[in-house]
Amino acid sequence: MNGWLFKMDSLFDPQPMRSGGMKKIINLQVQFEMTRPELARRFVIQYGNMAQSHYKLTLPVDAIVSANPEDPWGNLQDQILAVVTEQITAMDKCIQRYTKGKTVPKPQAYHFELPQKTTLTTVVYPAGISEESLEPQRKELHTEFGLINMPFLRRPMAFRFPSDELATNYLINVHQYIPPPDPEEFKLYLLHGSYAFYHCMQNHENDSDWGALYHCLQVVISWFNYQGYIDRPVPTIAEIQQILKNQQFDKAMAVGEWLNVEHMKAALRNFRISNTITDIRSKAEEPRDLVSHFRHHATPILIWNKVIFSKPKAYILLGMAENQKTDTRKVLTLSTMYTGADDPAKIIEEAAVSWKGKEFWDEMELFSLMMPQRPSGV
Repeated sequence: MNGWLFKMDSLFDPQPMRSGGMKKIINLQVQFEMTRPELARRFVIQYGNMAQSHYKLTLPVDAIVSANPEDPWGNLQDQILAVVTEQITAMDKCIQRYTKGKTVPKPQAYHFELPQKTTLTTVVYPAGISEESLEPQRKELHTEFGLINMPFLRRPMAFRFPSDELATNYLINVHQYIPPPDPEEFKLYLLHGSYAFYHCMQNHENDSDWGALYHCLQVVISWFNYQGYIDRPVPTIAEIQQILKNQQFDKAMAVGEWLNVEHMKAALRNFRISNTITDIRSKAEEPRDLVSHFRHHATPILIWNKVIFSKPKAYILLGMAENQKTDTRKVLTLSTMYTGADDPAKIIEEAAVSWKGKEFWDEMELFSLMMPQRPSGV
């Protein structure tokens, strides 16, 4: 790429991808462009008496190249030139599509993981326009990419690079750090999208005996936030309590008391999240309808028990693995009762995220399920 100088900005350890495998990420920055006057040919001057408007924009080019370490640098330069050119063209189309009068939007590039693809897909959207207004473009892209009627290309769903992960106080998608059951034996049904891991004793909150269901609500709300269904931040425990007080649940706010189903419904309703709630079941009733939920809604599920003479428990269910031949199932659990550090190794060591079999349902004794419903649209 004649005249362009690149600087390695940062190098990150291999990152897990939902499509499988690990990717090492290297950030490159274009330092400056060197002029080459000897390559100048001629100027073409056009004259027209039509009224025209001219705008000067700095385009925030953010392009990705997937390459093997063995690739020669010359080939890599050609790839960089190609993707940068393609993105500038996409930004030009974005400006033309969304310019209204003298209001010119700033185009921004977003990178997404799509099913059956091992590389990221880049889409250019205008800044300052709502997700609802972008749905026609997303529908066009869904047709182009052959995607099912489920969100993949909302801006909050964009791939998070290591530098993005460092900017948040919470771990994202902690289940990606553990291996799934053998795909030769089990068919997997997982939640779709991202969530943040909230749990007891975070942020110096002394809530190990009563806070687990609050954190289940936070995990669910974070999922709806990351998928672009809501644009409100995840509430703190104090904010959830205030939401319930505003809805006349004053007596429920005693410190040390677990939330009940009416409290949880009211808190989620405040974020316009609807749910299907099961009746209390016994441990002998291992739920088979979870597969259908993850297939059609793919949202995180709340499960909790509150049995006399035993300590209450609460989890988030992130997926199911099913072997129809042997009629066996495993469930992917996330324990918001976890009280340790936000360190993936520690979380795995204490089985705060893990695949569990029949022993999980035996442990839960009597339990209820709250299954958030995914809104329609892409």
